Amino acid sequence: MKHEGLTNEANFFRPELASFDTCCLVHDPAYVAKLFDLTLDAKMVRRIGFP
Repeated sequence: MKHEGLTNEANFFRPELASFDTCCLVHDPAYVAKLFDLTLDAKMVRRIGFP
């Protein structure tokens, strides 16, 4: 769309990464800790769709 002149840079934003505390609002803190520490087991990694 940008290359067609339909929009410009002002219409886009770069979101910030979600904090640990924010993620814990909707997920179990133990799961979030493993996710942030990159220590999820292989079965869970496949289940949530990460390579």
